[in-house]
Amino acid sequence: DFAVTSGACGFGTGVYLGDSSGKIAKIDCDRTYAWVAWELLTMQVMTCQPVAYMGTIYCGSNDGNVRAFNDQRQPAWPLLEPTFAFKTGDKIVADLKADDFGVYVSSTDGRLYCINRSTGKLRWQFFAGEPLKNAPGISKSYVYQYVPTQGLVSLNKTEKFPLKTPDNQMADENPVHSARWTASRAVTFLTEDAHYVYAISKQNTLLALDVNTGKIAFESHRRDFTAYGANPKKTEIYAAD
Repeated sequence: DFAVTSGACGFGTGVYLGDSSGKIAKIDCDRTYAWVAWELLTMQVMTCQPVAYMGTIYCGSNDGNVRAFNDQRQPAWPLLEPTFAFKTGDKIVADLKADDFGVYVSSTDGRLYCINRSTGKLRWQFFAGEPLKNAPGISKSYVYQYVPTQGLVSLNKTEKFPLKTPDNQMADENPVHSARWTASRAVTFLTEDAHYVYAISKQNTLLALDVNTGKIAFESHRRDFTAYGANPKKTEIYAAD
């Protein structure tokens, strides 16, 4: 009974997606009618795909907020009263990503955020300097973010921070991460192995980038692929022409 405006994610018997009235809805696949189990207001239209991870659903909205809740609509970040949400500086139009380490959010305020999954507090951020409208890619150790005027940026998932103390203590996490390297021709992360990061180029070829430097090691000749399947956990790449 509404227009769907985002991609969908699934958890249990529920499918979660955004609608045109500024809500996220749970569609219960066990029902034979009245499929909408519940709706949650997000204040503005939701165009980015939510993500479900370890029993929690995370969603972003054009109101700039990231929300977390369980399949019964109960907030997962109760300490972030009164909205129970993490606030960015502008719209969130890129799909969210999550793993054991955190929730990754690209915002049009020009920053990539890594949020603690359990508390909703900021772990670190990366300043891109321009609106981010592409979802980040995540691997075991790194995060990859496309920045339009720069290319594909590689970031460490975790980065210790030296404190200005007499004994040179190290903080567990640097609050601001910097790029490890930038590949100017790369756009979309697909997967990585021990030696290379595989990505789609601006010319729609497949690039193999050195995992430590970002330099192009080799490149495919074909440019006719129209769809790719990202595979961050294994080294196979899927493509269709």
